[in-house]
Amino acid sequence: MTAGERNPFLRFPRATLLGVALAALPLLQPLARFAVSADPATLLAGDQRSEEAYRQVRAIVGENEVVAVSLEAPDLFTADGLERVRQLTEALGRLPGVLELKSLTHAVRPVRRGFRFEMVPLLPDPPWDGARLAAFRDYCLNHPLIRQVMVSADGRHTLVTATLAGRPESAAERAAWNARLDAALAPFREAGWRLQVLALPRIERELRATLRREVRRFVPAAAAVVLAVLGVALRSARCVGFALANQAAVLALLPGLFHLAGRPLTVFTAPVVPLVSAVHLTLLLHLLTAWQQAGAAGARGPAALRAALGVVQRPAAFSAWTTVLGLLALAASGAGPMREFGLLGAAGVGAAWAFTLGPTVALLELGAAGRPPGHGEGGMRTEWPWQWAAWWVGTLARRRGGLGVAAGLVAVGTLAGLVRLRTDVPLAALLPAASETRQTLETWEAVYGGYQVVRIALDSGAPNGVNAPEFLRCLEAVHRQAAVLPEFTGVYSYAQVLALAHEVWEGGRPEARRLPEQPLLVALFAAALRGGDFPYLSALVDGEFRTAYLVLRARHLPARTYLERIAAVVRAAERLCPPAVTVSAEQGLHAWLEADRQLLRRQARSAVLAAGVIGLTLTVLWRALRLAGLALGVNLLAVAGALAGAGWAGVPLNSITVMVGALALGVVVDDAVHLLTHWQAGRRAGRGVREAWIEALAVKGPPVVWTSVILIGVCGVLGVSSFPPVRQFGALLAGAFAAAWAGVTAGVPACLLRERPVAETAGDAAGRRGADPAGARTGGDGVL
Repeated sequence: MTAGERNPFLRFPRATLLGVALAALPLLQPLARFAVSADPATLLAGDQRSEEAYRQVRAIVGENEVVAVSLEAPDLFTADGLERVRQLTEALGRLPGVLELKSLTHAVRPVRRGFRFEMVPLLPDPPWDGARLAAFRDYCLNHPLIRQVMVSADGRHTLVTATLAGRPESAAERAAWNARLDAALAPFREAGWRLQVLALPRIERELRATLRREVRRFVPAAAAVVLAVLGVALRSARCVGFALANQAAVLALLPGLFHLAGRPLTVFTAPVVPLVSAVHLTLLLHLLTAWQQAGAAGARGPAALRAALGVVQRPAAFSAWTTVLGLLALAASGAGPMREFGLLGAAGVGAAWAFTLGPTVALLELGAAGRPPGHGEGGMRTEWPWQWAAWWVGTLARRRGGLGVAAGLVAVGTLAGLVRLRTDVPLAALLPAASETRQTLETWEAVYGGYQVVRIALDSGAPNGVNAPEFLRCLEAVHRQAAVLPEFTGVYSYAQVLALAHEVWEGGRPEARRLPEQPLLVALFAAALRGGDFPYLSALVDGEFRTAYLVLRARHLPARTYLERIAAVVRAAERLCPPAVTVSAEQGLHAWLEADRQLLRRQARSAVLAAGVIGLTLTVLWRALRLAGLALGVNLLAVAGALAGAGWAGVPLNSITVMVGALALGVVVDDAVHLLTHWQAGRRAGRGVREAWIEALAVKGPPVVWTSVILIGVCGVLGVSSFPPVRQFGALLAGAFAAAWAGVTAGVPACLLRERPVAETAGDAAGRRGADPAGARTGGDGVL
């Protein structure tokens, strides 16, 4: 019994189809409610630096929602400008569930009342004459907790924030929440006020709308690519329709499969669907092409299908397995989106392979009668692949030296490009260029000093040790050292807060903004801060008052530059602080270090893991270490070349593009599996090296070409996405597939063509084609 005949779907088509249909019914139920998650928090998985800042904000606001509105007003510190701020703040205050409002007109500041502090309005009561407004402006632009927090350094922008109770959970609640906010802001927008808004429900609405537009653009374009390739490759409306119906069935089952895995799709993992679709189509093309070739060789009905399975079944299993291994390498080497993509992709590709060699085979068996469609009058030609293969093998045999030189130059360029890879990806760069959220983030980055925050911990060694005079003096000195570095737009510390409290205690005199010299005043201020529930206290000191944190704020910088500045501050702290004080930037630097170094580690680790397990799999398949090493080496060079192209083009690694290495390697090796398996079978059947290659390229060359075109085309369509990471991911994958196709069809045969070239005409090849009309037979031992 042959491998194909052992397939239960071939032996018992009706029974197996019925079983699959019953098992698939539960998987179809999630299809009606399938959606891609637009939770804004998923974006932060692509920017671990911002993710840390997000966690800190969430720790402060809890389960509430915060609306931040930036108002641009060149006349901000005038009566008219401040009236605008008041109107905007009160409009937000009329939203249901408002817990807190903060703005220049709705904030408080401390003043001294005897031996205690009392909170009074930040903005003095009217009338506001020129002198009072100028004094208020100077106060705001020189106060370190107001400047670039509530008002921009240039005095032209101000933030109004509102904290609202609860978070909208359902889609209807979020829609109502956004509608109320839109209604509150509409009068001001209509009046020409320049407002920029950040609120998580609004970001989610924007992401959802963008995803809908992406789907409307992607599906027709991808369908056109697939339809064109299938039409040219199969030359049969029946075969094309059959392939499309199979594709639709697999895509309909994917939501249920993902639901069963408990992993919803997000912006970062959504590309797994077109990837699984493309891989499934490659399996279908190999099966249907082999079926047609068997028909061209004279096979009819079930015999043609069995002959096709004899050619396809084993290499298809190994090629699907190598793709799954590449995806599992992602899951094992990464976290967050990388892990989710790997697991979802492995499940999807496994399901596509099972469906292709299962229900698809059963349907072909039930409908098999006569010659497979696509041949005969008006059908596909059968001579040209042999003529092309003979010419191509002859050319490769004559040009092996030139190909070696070209491969060497490619390797040098690849190494140079890999060195240029960068990983600095700001959060805004993950969003479409036309995104309102991206434009807001970029404006706020420029106007308010950025949102990247790192904390340096200074451990005094004892509870309440941060209030010791010696410790406070060293903390203040380190603060001053950091504040002079131009990369930092804001520096905050516990010593700074005590100095501000002392200024208030001394009646607001600017010269009094210094640390109190009396320990009694330090204790009094510390108690007041604790009792007054100072909002930023937990970010500056721990609950035991043992460890103080120096908080450094900056705009987006290259990681190397930022880390150098952090190291300078740490060295200054170690020099200025007493020996008992322990200085550490590990917690603060974790997000920065991980954001860049971890991406590179994950890329390398996943690629090495994928290469190892795929190489072992190929060795088992061919029982030839040399063949496995050659196929793996050529494809590794192709994938590395695509990544090097990213380095040369300045495309950064992010949470999506970091997956290209292992993923592309798992997919691109499929062509080598099909070609080398057929070539090895020819060699074992007694054919010479050249003859075996001519046969392998004639039989497997056309499906390899068309499957590569499908992969490149589908990924190329991803390359026009408005989301930069998805666009870069598609372009890099398409480049890797194209390079791998060239390497497998040129580099691998050239390396194995060690016979002296002999003249051979297309007629000789055609004559051999007549002697072996099937052109797809296996070796005498049946090994593929």
